Amino acid sequence: MKARFAYPLMYLPLCAMFAGVVAIVFVACAAGIMWIFIYGDNEWPAAAERTVMALSALVFAAILAVLLSALYKFGEKQELRGGLSKKHALIAVIATLLLPLLILIRQWSIGAIGSHSPYAVPAAAVGDG
Repeated sequence: MKARFAYPLMYLPLCAMFAGVVAIVFVACAAGIMWIFIYGDNEWPAAAERTVMALSALVFAAILAVLLSALYKFGEKQELRGGLSKKHALIAVIATLLLPLLILIRQWSIGAIGSHSPYAVPAAAVGDG
């Protein structure tokens, strides 16, 4: 496979995670701005919510497209240097696995998941039938 296609495919999960985080931050910022300066504690029209969510989808798609096109161009340059680098492939795999693992460890450490979670069903409450 040519490096110009391999790099965007290798980094696609990581780019999608990053674009998702940016879209979530966009929604939070847009909602905060709309709450402070436009609607406040009054009832929000449904169109405002739909607009923010549609814009967040556009932000996600734009960030993902920019990242993947940059990786495509980087892959073209790598073809001149000998193709796909094993070091870059290893970095892509490690980063793609490490980010969700760090999130999982964080959620476990604050008690959001696991046996000490306030949402967990106690073993004594689970019946056999």
